Amino acid sequence: MQIQNVTITHRKDNRLLLDHFTLSIQRGDTFAVIGEEGNGKSTLLQCLYDPKRIASYAEVSGHIDRQGQWIGYLPQEMPAANLAQTVYEYCCTHPAFWEQSPKELSQLPRHTAARPLRRRTHQTAARLPANEPSRYPAAG
Repeated sequence: MQIQNVTITHRKDNRLLLDHFTLSIQRGDTFAVIGEEGNGKSTLLQCLYDPKRIASYAEVSGHIDRQGQWIGYLPQEMPAANLAQTVYEYCCTHPAFWEQSPKELSQLPRHTAARPLRRRTHQTAARLPANEPSRYPAAG
C-alpha cells in the first residue's frame, strides 16, 4: 500500500488530523498507529479502509493506492447487532470474504494475530474472550 501526501481535516472545526502523510507498507509489514485519544487514529484507519466512511465528518486529500491488497477494518466497539452473530455469520456479510480462496482465509489469522477462525466460527462475538472481537479482520 502506498500512501502519498494524505491530509485529513475535521470538518466540524477545521482541525488538521493528518498533514501530508506519506507511508509505504509492503506485504508482510506490521505497523502501529499510536497517539492520544481524539487525534485521528481511527479516522486514519477508516480512511485507509474506505474514505467514504469518514466523508461525513472529515475531508481527505492525497493519494492512497491499496495495490490490490485486501484491507479490513473493525470499529473499536462492535455494534450490538453484530454481537449476536457467529464469527462465520459476521464474515459472510462482507463481500470480500467471498472473494478469498479457502487457502487465503486459512492464512488470515497468521496475518492478523487472531486465533484460527475455524476454532471460533460458531461462537458469537459476544461470547468471545474480552477484546477478541476486535482481533478478527472485517472482510471488506
